[in-house]
Amino acid sequence: MRAAAASNHDQQLCRRSAHLAKLAATRTTLSRPLRNSLLTAHIVLSVSLLGDVLALAAVTLRAIGTDDVDTARVSFETMSMFSLAFGIPLSLGSLVTGVLLGRGTRWACSGTGG
Repeated sequence: MRAAAASNHDQQLCRRSAHLAKLAATRTTLSRPLRNSLLTAHIVLSVSLLGDVLALAAVTLRAIGTDDVDTARVSFETMSMFSLAFGIPLSLGSLVTGVLLGRGTRWACSGTGG
């Protein structure tokens, strides 16, 4: 029973290895100008997202440190606006550009490392 399971596992590993080799062989690379544009967009989006997170932290500290209920309420409304207006679009943009960079370069997500 164990020998059959091990054999089946070995066959699955061989198929996966063959599939990864096929992916590596058919992978396309990005042209240098497109790669540089994607890389620039990815860095800008990621740093902007970091700025958004720092702004959320600053507003949170302000809301926690105040005794004024109205200031705390406005602070939490501002945090909600930051999350919706900046956080979600910046996160998605950074994710998309990162995946495109990963698929179009020699460091592809296939796990072969180029």
